[in-house]
Order: sequence, then C-alpha cells, then structure tokens
Amino acid sequence: MVARRVRDAPSAKGVAEVLTSALQRLETACAEGSRPLIAQEDVNLHKAILSLSQHGRLQDQYSLIEHQVSAASAHNEREGSIIVEHLKRRERGNS
Repeated sequence: MVARRVRDAPSAKGVAEVLTSALQRLETACAEGSRPLIAQEDVNLHKAILSLSQHGRLQDQYSLIEHQVSAASAHNEREGSIIVEHLKRRERGNS
C-alpha cells in the first residue's frame, strides 16, 4: 500500500522523506548499539509505514496490539540484559 502511494501520489517526495527519515533513525540507533533505542526506532518505522498506508482497519488493528508489541520489546530487552550479565559473570569466573 505504501509502495503504491510512494509511486503514484503527487506528494510522493514527502512520503519518501518520511520513510527515509525513519529508516535513517533506525540505522543510527543500530550503529550506536542501544537496544532500547533500536527497539523504539523499529516501532517508529513501522508506525510511519502504517500511517502512510492510510488504511483505517489496519491502523485500528495495530492499535489493539501496540501495547503488546511494546511490552514484548521491554521484556526482550530485560531478558537480553540478564543473559549478557550472566555471561559476563561466568566469563569473569573462568578467568
């Protein structure tokens, strides 16, 4: 839907700029290595795509699961941090 809009819309340049900007923010977050920022910018990219689709039912459905996506990201971040810390402690114990 968004691809069609980018291709066909008179304001395609604006649509492309929104997508490019969101993607650049995600790439920057990845380069910085901040997992919470990466997760947030990933969500922001998907929200931009969703918004640009102008598809009401799709937006309604996303709003129903948006909090679950955020909760899952937070959970994964906590679990990942715990695992990394565990591995660091284990490595220090083996030194």
